[in-house]
Amino acid sequence: MVAAPPRGCQVRLTVNDLGVRRGSKQVLRNVSLDVPDGAVLGVLGGNGGGKSTLLGALSRLLPITGSVRVGETELSAMRREEVARTVAHMAQEFSADFEMLVYDVVMLGRTPHAAWGTSDRDHAVVMACLERVGALGLAMHSFADLSGGERQRVTFARILAQDAPVLVLDEPTNHLDIAHQFELLRLVRATGRTSVIALHDLDLAARSCDLVAVLHQGTRYAYGTPSEVLTEQTIRTVFGVHATAVPAPSGAGTRLLLDPLPRTDSGEEPTPPHQKETTA
Repeated sequence: MVAAPPRGCQVRLTVNDLGVRRGSKQVLRNVSLDVPDGAVLGVLGGNGGGKSTLLGALSRLLPITGSVRVGETELSAMRREEVARTVAHMAQEFSADFEMLVYDVVMLGRTPHAAWGTSDRDHAVVMACLERVGALGLAMHSFADLSGGERQRVTFARILAQDAPVLVLDEPTNHLDIAHQFELLRLVRATGRTSVIALHDLDLAARSCDLVAVLHQGTRYAYGTPSEVLTEQTIRTVFGVHATAVPAPSGAGTRLLLDPLPRTDSGEEPTPPHQKETTA
């Protein structure tokens, strides 16, 4: 087996011709990505477009065709514990149907590093991660008693405690108010780690990601910087939203005026009674 990249290092994530099949259905096909060291990649797409499947494949939770490389190492060449030390995966939901202290939830992130129980270092890492997400005061609270936003922040602390060079986050801004959405994505960027984040908010992706990948009908439809990818045509095709690009007031980039209304039965596009702005 090939050793995992050293902890704390930045690594390039390279995906070549990735495919995932569930039973008789080909969910993803021919997906290739190249995420530089320390870059934040936002994954966008409509419901059922394959975002969660892609993130599961990047964490080796699903069988794939093609390859996923972290640095110079094939993910498939690593033992399970090495994968867990290399890629930290945050799912959309973390079960709260059982009583567990917040401290213990975050300590789960140290499992790949704990040979024989927990250590003083593990304790220090857990407390530092809770402090980093603004949840230190919740350490001795029951996870089941937390609000949805608090659970998201604690779950992110668990991912940070895993101390992996690659973060894979599936809709991490769910249940968070706007201020905490931006704060969490700021924290992701502040880690300096190579990160792949599934998002549904175009504005968050435009503001917070270095690169954007748009999935459509199980394959990569567009890939590049937010300004390159979030075009009128892409938004219309993938999201079914009518967009008009106008210059941003700052003079940097463009702003998209979005009309979320569906087409009429005649196939004509209705005149929007109001529009929503988002930055690209």
